[in-house]
Amino acid sequence: MSSLARVIRTVAALVTVAALVGGCSAPAPPTSAPPTSAPAAPAAASSGQPIRVGMSLPLTGPTAYLGESAVKAVQMAMDTWNASGGVNDRKFELVSGDNAGQPQQGVTVSRKLIDVDKVAAVLGQLNSSVTLAAMPVFLEKQIPDIAYVDTNRKIYDTMGVGGNPWVFRINADDSMMADAFAGQLAQGAKSYAIVAQGDDFGRGAAALYEPRLKQAGVAITSTSYYDIGTADFRPVLSKIQSEKPEALLLVMLASDGSVFMRQYGELGLKQKIYSRGALVSNEFMDRIKDNPKLAEGIVEATVWTSGEDPDMEGAYQKRYGDPPVIHGVMAYYAFQTLAQALKANGGDDSPTAIQTALKKLDFEQPGLGHINFDDHDQAYPNMSLATWKDGKIVLLKTIPTKK
Repeated sequence: MSSLARVIRTVAALVTVAALVGGCSAPAPPTSAPPTSAPAAPAAASSGQPIRVGMSLPLTGPTAYLGESAVKAVQMAMDTWNASGGVNDRKFELVSGDNAGQPQQGVTVSRKLIDVDKVAAVLGQLNSSVTLAAMPVFLEKQIPDIAYVDTNRKIYDTMGVGGNPWVFRINADDSMMADAFAGQLAQGAKSYAIVAQGDDFGRGAAALYEPRLKQAGVAITSTSYYDIGTADFRPVLSKIQSEKPEALLLVMLASDGSVFMRQYGELGLKQKIYSRGALVSNEFMDRIKDNPKLAEGIVEATVWTSGEDPDMEGAYQKRYGDPPVIHGVMAYYAFQTLAQALKANGGDDSPTAIQTALKKLDFEQPGLGHINFDDHDQAYPNMSLATWKDGKIVLLKTIPTKK
């Protein structure tokens, strides 16, 4: 064998031995990753990065005025917290998305807020139907959502131990309010026509009031539903005129309520009006200010009434030049609830940390009442009864709610 061949064989042998030795070595440790079941707090918690809060709400369409007030109210609250250093030297940052009051768009907006905008929690959806549609998103993504005006009972049934531990609600729902309001309705008249918004808000409320009133011996002459933005209520009003009920129960917002009441007045109806919506509100009066007598005597059960929180209302009026709508005030309270949870956990905006802190909350929110969540992640704040007298809102009473 030539000397060159011997060199080649020697080199090959050495390479083989090196490969075998390398193959027997311990592999390099894998790159560590946070566990998926309990995500670690983000690095931002210790670096002063802002806490991003999302809002999914209508900014276009017939209820855009509600969303606009909600954004303004939350921004005002954020600015107050930020002026005092935020939470643990972390400022708040608001990211809003337009769901247009449409369920599928609410799903899309919620996903974008979570996946693209990387918010720590969402305040929304400012509509019962949109909330019900978006709830599975928060369960899938495991991100907290706080509902604040959505009153459909099905939301309660599916929150917390109902299957979705990521959605919380701070407002009274229609079941709670119906228990308190139905008795007053029964005292006020012996027959009612019900006119309700044709979505989960209106249909859900009507489904709760009908059996309670019938049980109290009150007749329901008819129940009619309408689409948001309806311009002509005369067919419904003509039907009511022929039925001759003693009173009407209206489940509607200020925008539709103003149209309904104008046409009610044009047709000369005289029935007593009771409301479960937003007819005893500044936004309703603003729409009928040329004929304020249309509002006189309306009695309403609602989640909040002007006059319950003069400090908040005054600050909003001073900053924006007009009063807040009910939905704006409730959004303000939703943010305060989230801020209290973050304050309690030291500013940890990881999803599980926020969820845990929300479940432990126990505080008094001025203007709303006691905030403490049950096993369905439902709080039991106050509700209110109010009326119009001489063009002014008169708070009849504040009623604590219960399970």
